[in-house]
Amino acid sequence: RGNFNRDSNSLYVSDWGDDVSRLVNRYHQYIEAYPEKTKAKKEKELQEILYGTHVDPYKRTPFYIGLLTLEEKFDAIHGYISNFVHQIEGKEQQRKVIIYLAICDNYIAKKLPASFLRTIFNVNSGRIFNLEDYFSADAGVVNSLLCKVLDNVIWGIRHPFFTKELLEQLLGFTTNGGKRLYYNLGNYCLELIQDMADNDICSIEIKTNILKDLFIGNTAERSGEKFNQLISDINKEEQLPIFLKLHNLFPTNAHFCSHLARYYAIEEKNADEALIYADKAINICPDDPLLHHIKGICLRSIMYQKMQTCLVEGQKTKIKTDLYDEIVNVLLPQAAYEFGASRKLNKSSIDEFGYISHVEMLLRVFDFSQKYEGLTKIDIVTNSYQPYTDWIDECHNL
Repeated sequence: RGNFNRDSNSLYVSDWGDDVSRLVNRYHQYIEAYPEKTKAKKEKELQEILYGTHVDPYKRTPFYIGLLTLEEKFDAIHGYISNFVHQIEGKEQQRKVIIYLAICDNYIAKKLPASFLRTIFNVNSGRIFNLEDYFSADAGVVNSLLCKVLDNVIWGIRHPFFTKELLEQLLGFTTNGGKRLYYNLGNYCLELIQDMADNDICSIEIKTNILKDLFIGNTAERSGEKFNQLISDINKEEQLPIFLKLHNLFPTNAHFCSHLARYYAIEEKNADEALIYADKAINICPDDPLLHHIKGICLRSIMYQKMQTCLVEGQKTKIKTDLYDEIVNVLLPQAAYEFGASRKLNKSSIDEFGYISHVEMLLRVFDFSQKYEGLTKIDIVTNSYQPYTDWIDECHNL
């Protein structure tokens, strides 16, 4: 029913009339399998599709109703997206826009400002920019795949299942131990950083906030020894260049500098470079508690690596003795100082990560020292051996 143009990928089909009700009734059974909260949300949207007065036409179609009720089980999505991927073959600027939007939607659930996207098409600030003008209207890419907010100010991918399918088809992927790795994800991330740096319209705050969310993550992801999902999904050899490019293009941003230090310490096992960049970050912004925390994490990571070396089977040599002294008498106090500085500077809230990281480190050095010296916990407690009791007291006092 309605006017259907088989050469177009548009979701719009005019005048579905009573068939909308039939579609909803036909697919309604599939929402029963969802948890109650999700089911209620989908039920509400189906009712809005049926009875709403300002419903987008694309929602009153078999495709959208099938997608809404079946989600990833909706087999038609692969063929649907492949049509649009075909439309932008050989058009690198259009591909970059879709890939950038998909990366932001998939990893941080955010959209990108049109003031940034115009950079991809080399449109200067003196000209009016409408994203629709840079895609073929006949292809239907913009109207069918993308959504805009605030009258063209912000753009994003229309549906999260579109996002995953777009990344798979535009980047390609392989699986490794059950983990999905996208080809060229790292290269497009490097280009995204470069395009952000080249953009002279967006404020530096907008640009760095987007990049921080993408490559550094939330407070929990910034505070430990693991990196966020986007970094984890990038091939190992492409990860360090991401942090180097962030620092090189935004040299006054202390957080990009500190996370380069964190990467050097944790992933590259390069103590010298890690401490150089950790100190550089603190010099940029000495009163930022997170920077001191990250330096503490770097020192702790270096300490853990030296512990493993020290516990390698064999006789206690002078090298091992010196390494043990460095761990207990140099690295441990230095890391403790940085965690303490982080807690002291963080006046706005309780710095739980500063406490947790410090306690974890003390317990780890306790176990390490016990193994190194060949003691049992009963011996330590019974005889109140130092510095073990000091470490336990310190844990209690934190």
